[in-house]
Amino acid sequence: MLQRWRQAGDLLRAAYLKRVRFDPVLRWTPEQLAAHQERRWRAVARLAAERAPLYRELYRGVDPERAPLRDLPPVDKALLMGRFDEAVTDPALRLADLEAFLRAAGPDDLFRGRFRALLTSGSTGRRGVIVYDREEWVVTLAASLRGNQVLTGDRPFRRLATLTSTHPSYISGRLLRATDLGFPPRLTLDPEEPLGDVLPRLERFRPEVLFGYPSAIAPIARAQADGRARLRPRRVIGAGEAVTPAFREAVRAAWGHGVEVLDLYATTETGALAVEAPGGRGRYLLEDATLVEVVDGRGRPVPDGERGDHLLITCLDRTAQPLIRYRVSDRLVLDPPGGAGHPPFRRVRAIEGRREDALRLENGRGERVEVHPSLLLGALLELPGVRQVHVVQEVDRIEVSLVAAGDRAADLPAAVGRWFEALARERDLRLPRVVVRVVPRLGGGGATMGKFRPVECRLPA
Repeated sequence: MLQRWRQAGDLLRAAYLKRVRFDPVLRWTPEQLAAHQERRWRAVARLAAERAPLYRELYRGVDPERAPLRDLPPVDKALLMGRFDEAVTDPALRLADLEAFLRAAGPDDLFRGRFRALLTSGSTGRRGVIVYDREEWVVTLAASLRGNQVLTGDRPFRRLATLTSTHPSYISGRLLRATDLGFPPRLTLDPEEPLGDVLPRLERFRPEVLFGYPSAIAPIARAQADGRARLRPRRVIGAGEAVTPAFREAVRAAWGHGVEVLDLYATTETGALAVEAPGGRGRYLLEDATLVEVVDGRGRPVPDGERGDHLLITCLDRTAQPLIRYRVSDRLVLDPPGGAGHPPFRRVRAIEGRREDALRLENGRGERVEVHPSLLLGALLELPGVRQVHVVQEVDRIEVSLVAAGDRAADLPAAVGRWFEALARERDLRLPRVVVRVVPRLGGGGATMGKFRPVECRLPA
């Protein structure tokens, strides 16, 4: 009961903070936003240099009060996890203690009574521990509520079904639990539950919104299109995985063009990072909470409209575990703010997936060529009879696993092989052996908190 009261108190504080801090930002100018970002990142960097030995070492010779942001050395997950105890500002945070805590923690447990400790999904091949103190968590809740408002617009939705990880150490489960006080009604489903168990529960619940991993929602959409389900959602929100054109088309085939598909782009480190507004207004980067730099392979800024090699993110409200110019390997293409009548945020034109998920091949001249997930998925999912695809590059082969329509399974291995051969001819690529399997089901597992990585490159870095 005490935990329930604490949860309600945090949510009420977050709702107030949303109204007084985050809502007014939607009416700012880009210049006001830039001034806010500079005030906040300098304050976080100053505190990090004072209290975290790692940042003090990194910033030796750099004045966070006067230097431009680009002069601060970037950090990455390997560095912050390898020197975790020196990268935090509170001596109560020790990695060995946190890992022991996470092995036994329940969904509402706080580390040392003050911190929410979370795990990153490990979908890049490396796990991370991310820590929020209580005030930082309330701010993250407030930003999440603001993101939810952007996603839902002015249409009130009262029945929400979620299909993301329910694990207590992952941010999706923590945020959903933190915002669930029992009303409006909510149905929580695990993305690994069998479809035969999920469909009857959804039909009884009658959700207005389906929210979750596209790999978990896509089979539900196919069941609807095939007449095996009778659902009438008004909106579908994809999160935790890429919201591809093929996924949007599958939703339209199931429920028609009146059901919008929106994208929530979030990370464990930041919470909501970008949200798609209804009505075709685009995906807004929530830059008042997280400063985002899109950079090339040498760390130089990339202009709006061009694809970056990776991101450098700076969390503007996090000081217990500062994340300043922290490398995230997603590749984004950004557009400028929309102008009058729009928030001051840049818009996300494309999310091309992590650099680690691009296949790495050689061309006829011995040069390395990357084949991006958007190309692979866009082409393979267009093959007749393909319903879902998983591509893995190993050292000596490319493995393709497919979920197929029942009457097309026999034709698909040859069709996939021909597509790869055509790609190799067009781009002069040296193609390894391609192995194609037709499987009954694809999806994430416990190791990646239920997320599904449709393209994986397992070559050495």
